[in-house]
Amino acid sequence: MSPCPPPTLEDSLREIFPEEWLRQTAKETGLIVRERKIDPVIIFWVLTLGFGVRLQLHLPV
Repeated sequence: MSPCPPPTLEDSLREIFPEEWLRQTAKETGLIVRERKIDPVIIFWVLTLGFGVRLQLHLPV
């Protein structure tokens, strides 16, 4: 039996923020009033990961 590979960052984040929880929270908070072309899960990941990239670009070396 081979050892399990360590979890990736993507796996860990998806476990912390599952898609169903993100969709339900978006509806409860009023972000989603009706289903449209913009997916709340995609918005979450773009905002979450986008800030990290921008921050990294501006950190002094």
